[in-house]
Amino acid sequence: METAGAVTNGTESVIPGYANEGQCSPSLSEAQAPVLLDWGWADFYSALAAVEGDDGGVGSAGERGPFQITKTYWEDANVPWPYMDAVHDYDKSSYAVRRYAWRYESQAAAAQSFYTLARLHNGGPGWRWGSGPSMVRVHDYAARVLNLMRAKQ
Repeated sequence: METAGAVTNGTESVIPGYANEGQCSPSLSEAQAPVLLDWGWADFYSALAAVEGDDGGVGSAGERGPFQITKTYWEDANVPWPYMDAVHDYDKSSYAVRRYAWRYESQAAAAQSFYTLARLHNGGPGWRWGSGPSMVRVHDYAARVLNLMRAKQ
C-alpha cells in the first residue's frame, strides 16, 4: 500500500529510499499508517512542547524556551534572531525546530517522519550512532512525543 510517499509493508510505515527504513519508523499496523499521515508540524510542535514541559526555567544544559533549545541547537538551525531575544517565542522556536530538522534529517522532515525528528530533537544530529542508555532515552522521548500526537487525534 502506498500513500503520500509512505509505504506500509504490513508491519511498519517506511519511507522509500530512507536509510535504515525499518529502524526509522515506529512499528505500525497497516490500518494505523494512514492516520499518521494526517499529522502535521503544528501537532509535532505541540507534542514537543508538552514533553519538554517548559516552565520558563533553564535546563541542565542551558536549554530554554517551549522546546528547551540550547544555544548550539539554535545556531545550528541558522535562524535570523538572536538566541536570548527569541528562544522563548513559540513561533520563532518552532521555526528553529523545523530548520534544525531540515538541516540534519531532510528526508525525514520532507516525509514528516516525526518519530525520527523527535529523536533528532532530543539526541542531536548524532542520535543514530548512540548506544546503551542514551539510545534508550532518545527512543523513549520519541515515543512520548508520538503518544501525545496520537492522543490528540
